[in-house]
Amino acid sequence: MKRAWCCGLAIIACLFILAGCGGNGAQQAEVKTTKPVAVMALKEEVQPHVLHYTGIVQPREVKQYSFKTAGRIAELLVEEGQTVSIGEKLAALEPEDSRPAELDVDKARAAYDFASDYYNKINELHQAGAASQQNLQEAALKMDQARYSLEQAQKVLELTREAMIITSDIDGYVIKVAGKKNEVAAAGYPVLVVGSHEHKGRIGLIEEDAARIKTGDQVSVTIDNKEVRGTITAVNRSPDQETRTYTTDISLDNDLKARNGAIIKVTVAAGNEKGIWVPVKYILNDGEDYVLVVERNRARRKNVSLGGILEDRVRVEGLQAGEQLITEGIKSVKDGYEVSTGDSTSGSVAR
Repeated sequence: MKRAWCCGLAIIACLFILAGCGGNGAQQAEVKTTKPVAVMALKEEVQPHVLHYTGIVQPREVKQYSFKTAGRIAELLVEEGQTVSIGEKLAALEPEDSRPAELDVDKARAAYDFASDYYNKINELHQAGAASQQNLQEAALKMDQARYSLEQAQKVLELTREAMIITSDIDGYVIKVAGKKNEVAAAGYPVLVVGSHEHKGRIGLIEEDAARIKTGDQVSVTIDNKEVRGTITAVNRSPDQETRTYTTDISLDNDLKARNGAIIKVTVAAGNEKGIWVPVKYILNDGEDYVLVVERNRARRKNVSLGGILEDRVRVEGLQAGEQLITEGIKSVKDGYEVSTGDSTSGSVAR
């Protein structure tokens, strides 16, 4: 009898314990069921389509200099980084390389002197009646032909000497010295590269953006934390073979003290763009970009594609106007969680 009474008490105690545990679990489940969140209604907006690119500073004009005739380099008168002026002599070939042209001039001069002496003699005989008019005309023709040959040989010599000297036709500085003294340079082989003092910006546009941009468009350029205005001066319509981007040049203020190779940040306004714009901080990513919206009092995941960026907002595809975007309490909810908004929320909203 005593043993039965003890067993009964034990069973009753267990029932009370189980009842207590069951009550706490239900309360915890109830707490977890509904999460307080704040939302914003999405709407379509028209915003400027702004492009952001990074580029570099380059000389506005870059000239490659080479000799117009082959020969041995006798002088390299400049070094990399050196400032040069228009008309300044930069390099020259050995003088002996013009010797063949000089010999041609000597031969042509000798032929002219001979023809001139012959004409003078025939002219004297003609005046004395010992030579005919035809003889005089033939001698004059030979002298004229010899004079023409001499003039041509002199022009060739002049051009040869000019081809043996490199002079700068811009004010700027030496970017590269490719040739070496005593080296034999082929005609047309680049020996020196000179850049102008004026600079330009250069960026590479993707194909989609290259179709939006045209020469004359105004851009904002940031160099060393200084913002200046620039103008699109050229958009290459053929992509670079390596980067597959479209080289685009931007004019810069001549007074800007920019360094060759300096990094620039370029902002281009390329028309308007209509769509759903969402603050970047509400875009989540777990390998895919997505947001959380409220549908029928539950959090729902919506995968999105990102478009243009405007300050702290990004245009997204995959959302509809009127949807309720969760803006606060994001970290405490997941897809499928029951949520509450508005006045039903008590206390602070979890972030």
